[in-house]
Amino acid sequence: MALKLNFQRFLQTAPRRLPTDSLMTEIDRVTGGNIFKNLDWLLNDDDTNVKGYFKSLSGTMHPVLNTISEFINNKSISYGLVVNLSSQIPKNSLQINNDQIILSKVTEMLRMAILLHNDIVNTTPLNKRLHKGNKISLLCGDYLLTKCLYSLITLKDHYYVEYMSSALRDLTLGRTLGPMDQNGKPYPSKLKNNFDLKQEISILNNFSSELFDYKTVLGHPINEWIIRNSLNAGNLLGKGISSVFRFGNLPESIQNVGFNFGKYFALILKANEDIYEVLKTNHISLTNLLVYIYLKKHPEFYKEIENNLDQINYEDLIFNLVQSGSLDESFEFRNELISSALSCLSVFDDSYPKVLMKELILDLKNVK
Repeated sequence: MALKLNFQRFLQTAPRRLPTDSLMTEIDRVTGGNIFKNLDWLLNDDDTNVKGYFKSLSGTMHPVLNTISEFINNKSISYGLVVNLSSQIPKNSLQINNDQIILSKVTEMLRMAILLHNDIVNTTPLNKRLHKGNKISLLCGDYLLTKCLYSLITLKDHYYVEYMSSALRDLTLGRTLGPMDQNGKPYPSKLKNNFDLKQEISILNNFSSELFDYKTVLGHPINEWIIRNSLNAGNLLGKGISSVFRFGNLPESIQNVGFNFGKYFALILKANEDIYEVLKTNHISLTNLLVYIYLKKHPEFYKEIENNLDQINYEDLIFNLVQSGSLDESFEFRNELISSALSCLSVFDDSYPKVLMKELILDLKNVK
């Protein structure tokens, strides 16, 4: 009992989730990133009040409300802002090309569209308010996807249409990767033997619009987490950054660096989210990084997932994740990703945008 009480006190002292406000304010000032917090811009509709749609769902507990709240209240780092800041690093300038802004907006809209589609919940037409929430999630997500394609067409280069469409393909595959429960929530694939953490990180080096053969890594815990979140987020941010680099007429080798940097950055954010989820909530996803690390050390836990998927005691699971050392290992893994991202930045000359990006990454290291 005393051990449990000490554990609860430990969870209550878990640090913050996002970088400092002062740093984010400065990045917003330099990049004009405040445009990514404007719901009217993202879902621009001259005839109706988009905010009114979401306000009508108040009290329904529909997950789309949390998605919109996080977006408006700046509770997550905007991918569009990261793409904008990245575009300034190679040219050592605070000026952003209008077409590069379009690519950063496309990156943000694609991310939001998938988040909205993921908010659709199992319900029946009899539950009118939840059903309305589903319709809003679906239609707003579809609208953003349409807007993305139109924006890409305005660039008058089929490369960007194809390349960013491949990011959409990756997002869709990431949503359906591996087994899922009856509510559509994913859980880890059946384990395979011979996991090797260092070997698994090597899949991050895949730079292409061609689809990675993800089936070869399913069942390898850390590898599966990497490919799942590369498809769900990393490839999108990586392709957004490499696209703005290409638009700046940078060589393919630098575009490659941009892709890898974006991928590392997105995985860092996801690792921090997973750590925060364990330390600050009482119900976690079974595809959380710490669960994969725990499975790597305790493969017998997979039998419990298979046999008692709907009856897992999440409070005990969180306790085991922390006490087993999985939390410490998640920090180590997150820090390896941070080192890799900083290594990508090292190829560029010193500049103020580079300093800001480096500070942002190092600040993420303090988000435990």
